[in-house]
Amino acid sequence: MSQPFLYSVERQFPVTIDKLWHAWVDAKALEVWYHPTDLGSVKGATESDLTIGGL
Repeated sequence: MSQPFLYSVERQFPVTIDKLWHAWVDAKALEVWYHPTDLGSVKGATESDLTIGGL
């Protein structure tokens, strides 16, 4: 059984896929760029757990 998406977000970044993947899987890199454009991220508050059921 599939469930419909509640919402979807799509963005384009002017970087290589390797650089984007690194920024997604490395929590320190992720907190630098993954936030609304007018806001920031609280240092140390970002987690990236690449396991099934992870954060």
